[in-house]
Amino acid sequence: MPAAMEVNQEPDCGQRSAREHGSLLVLALLAFAVGGTSGLLGAVFRLVLERSDRFRGAVIDWAHGKEIAGFALVIGGNSRQGQREAASRTSRRCCMKSNRHRP
Repeated sequence: MPAAMEVNQEPDCGQRSAREHGSLLVLALLAFAVGGTSGLLGAVFRLVLERSDRFRGAVIDWAHGKEIAGFALVIGGNSRQGQREAASRTSRRCCMKSNRHRP
């Protein structure tokens, strides 16, 4: 059985040291910086998504005027992207399976 722990019932109402206040200030500044950085990163990501959507629309509009060649270009580009994604999923699945059987 573990030894009995001593419990102090008196609240700690003493003043905090300057070091503790300094570390809280550093923590607050770091939280502000990390929050700002993550917000900026989210805004940039959203802008990239919007621009890529506009680019995709422009390519489809351009391809629409090129009849068969434009259609083939859009379909070929999409199928190539699908092949890359499928290959990526397959390689991840293979790696996951090989890691399961290791001791």
